[in-house]
Amino acid sequence: MASIDTDRFLELFVGSQSQVYGYIAMFLTNRADVEDLFQQTSLVLWKKRDQYDTSREFISWALGVAHNEVRNFIRRKNHGGVLLSEAVIERLAAVRHKAADRIETQLQRLADCVDGLTAEQRELIEECYLGDKSIKAVAEQRQVDPAVFYKRLDRIRWSLLDCIESGREREERT
Repeated sequence: MASIDTDRFLELFVGSQSQVYGYIAMFLTNRADVEDLFQQTSLVLWKKRDQYDTSREFISWALGVAHNEVRNFIRRKNHGGVLLSEAVIERLAAVRHKAADRIETQLQRLADCVDGLTAEQRELIEECYLGDKSIKAVAEQRQVDPAVFYKRLDRIRWSLLDCIESGREREERT
């Protein structure tokens, strides 16, 4: 198992924070508990960073750690029987895992479809959705009427949606 350097660990951790936080929030209703457990989980991830197997997806490992922290937290707090049972926790985790797989598949399809766009279309998509400018600002910068620009983007979005749906249908047939 290869160890991970600190900078790479921090990069992966920062990129997964919202998913880890959302995972914890799925099980707890008290925002203060969510915040506390997220901080605790972050600390555990940091302490166990040498145990991370770089051949695995970081988010899977991080969510596994978060899952254990949630279970431990609920065991400690569940003396009144008000919180979720372990069976419910396991079921929610399975549902979340399945949803994450589905989202990952959709994102891969989207990436494949974006690769199929023309260079100009890809540039428009990247500028509008990955940049820090509003769509209107991009249109103005390109000296294009915003209404025309929105229609152009709309056509690209519909093209991407059709491509994603076609990919899903092809996978379902196989």
